[in-house]
Amino acid sequence: MSRATTFNVRADLKDPVIITGRFEGAGAADPTYPVTNPPGWTATYVSTGIYRVQFTERYSALISFVAMLGGSTPANLSGHTLVRDDYADAANPTVDLSVYNNPDTGTGGQPALHDLVATEFIDFIAVLQRTSLRR
Repeated sequence: MSRATTFNVRADLKDPVIITGRFEGAGAADPTYPVTNPPGWTATYVSTGIYRVQFTERYSALISFVAMLGGSTPANLSGHTLVRDDYADAANPTVDLSVYNNPDTGTGGQPALHDLVATEFIDFIAVLQRTSLRR
């Protein structure tokens, strides 16, 4: 049984699930959450500037995933870019998110990966389809 509270969603899609979340930077460590034990997902620090969102249940497809950077001040967001990797449909489904600095602050004019600090965060919305095994 899911730890997440789910509600019926009206959509042209078989058995959709919407998971939303937010995590905050902690430098070179696992991010923190504004809500303890977020339902349906966790986030971990993979390596410099790379964060992994892991869903607690397996889904048959990722329909949509929208992520955005946030910050306590405009300066927190200045020159940062967020890149989403593909959905890894495995026993523990995941989506990796990478945060980059503006190329002019990277080495050799190339973007450099950037660890989020406590005043920087990522908000996301994932729309997934349940596996046919769940019904």
